[in-house]
Amino acid sequence: MTKDVQNETDDGSLPLLDRKREIFARALFEGIELGAAYELAGFKRPRGNANRMEREPSIQARLNFLRRELDEADLNLRSARRHQLRQQLTQIATADRLGLFEEVKIRKMVGRGRNARTVTLRRLQMKPLADLTPDQRALVEGIESDGLRPAMPPKLGALVQLAKLDGLDQPFKFSGELSVQEKHDATDWTREELLQVLNESGVKGRKR
Repeated sequence: MTKDVQNETDDGSLPLLDRKREIFARALFEGIELGAAYELAGFKRPRGNANRMEREPSIQARLNFLRRELDEADLNLRSARRHQLRQQLTQIATADRLGLFEEVKIRKMVGRGRNARTVTLRRLQMKPLADLTPDQRALVEGIESDGLRPAMPPKLGALVQLAKLDGLDQPFKFSGELSVQEKHDATDWTREELLQVLNESGVKGRKR
């Protein structure tokens, strides 16, 4: 091994001092075939030599580090996406949907002739979009076929998805410290009871 190659005990966090070997390691990391990666780095006669170089401790350390970094970046991306999804589902599940509407009075003539009279009717109608908050507007997916009601994602569907994010759709696993009754209390819920608990802020469990 040349002096330009990093020490075999290196953790791979730094680029290899041998530029060609660094190119070779990165090419392998990107999925390029072994012989092609060897030639891309500027080496000749890849047969046998490419396999030996791939097994060098410094190359393996560099590859392992790059793969760990990729895994960590993927984990962070998934975590951020999960957090964003949780916020969106929570907004759907907890938003005050009545706040999208306003009560209006409508004067209408009923009856005929001498019996005709004016009555005042009250009805709910959706507020103008300009009067809705950004969170309220985000709930509106469109207008129902009647041309009056806004189409919105179902609250129950959002609660179900939140339950899945928390793993509540999977079997419970307990330590040996819980009694049989405590295990029964934690699991003997109907789907409707579970969703009700999820929808009540601050409620962590259910008393029997």
